[in-house]
Amino acid sequence: MVTLWANVADAGGHEWAPAVVEEDQASELNPSVRASLDHSGFALRRARQVHARLWERLVGADVTPGQYALMDVLHHDEPLDLGTLARRASVEETTAV
Repeated sequence: MVTLWANVADAGGHEWAPAVVEEDQASELNPSVRASLDHSGFALRRARQVHARLWERLVGADVTPGQYALMDVLHHDEPLDLGTLARRASVEETTAV
């Protein structure tokens, strides 16, 4: 099985949703779903580029998103051990050092 993300239309516009298909059935997808899947990599790359530009403009280049998450958790929570801090900030413990 392969889980792919597809752009599906709903009443309010567009929304990304998982599409689970068998590998041998991927070529038989509805053409509109197939087209969305073909462009999903582009959409992810573009979103990453926009996020990076906004991050640098709003936060700066000196603080990474992971560092910011750690500082935010420390600001709002009591003193924490490293493992708990990493889990709450959704970063790997080895990178939280």
